[in-house]
Amino acid sequence: VVKQLIEEAHRLISEKQYAEAASLFERLTGCLNDAQSKAVAIANVGVCHGYMGNDDEALSYFSAAIKCCPSCALAFFNRGVIYERNGAIDRAIHDYDRAIKADPDAHEAYVNKGICLEKKGLVQDAVEPLTKAAKLVPQNPNFQKNVGIVYLMTGDSEKAIPYFVREIRLRKGNKYSW
Repeated sequence: VVKQLIEEAHRLISEKQYAEAASLFERLTGCLNDAQSKAVAIANVGVCHGYMGNDDEALSYFSAAIKCCPSCALAFFNRGVIYERNGAIDRAIHDYDRAIKADPDAHEAYVNKGICLEKKGLVQDAVEPLTKAAKLVPQNPNFQKNVGIVYLMTGDSEKAIPYFVREIRLRKGNKYSW
């Protein structure tokens, strides 16, 4: 039953029925016993509120998820997204770092951290997280392009070129295409 509720909630999100999905995830929190699963459900309520533009409500749910399970990468990542969206770049970077610590394979956290570092003018510092994301998901041409761009911004076109070549090769028939 729990698995079906989770699938249904994700279906509702894909159909942009965020309030309904949030309600299902709320129901799920009462059915889950382990802290990690409960935290993920709570974080998903926050995700729904974020999609609806209720940033304060979303932040509240992400913080509650973190309180429930201090290693909930999903909550840290999405709280970072809300912070970034609202211009709190340092707080976003901090939460992306915490998401990465909780899940070293959290490729989106590396990408967002790199973009935040770029926004702060720390282009050289953006190379590492963007490169890590490109290594974690090498089939994503956008991640290859991000590294190429950041190398161009640092003035290192020699290092940029292979990333752009990989991006172009990957674009043909790739699900991450334009």
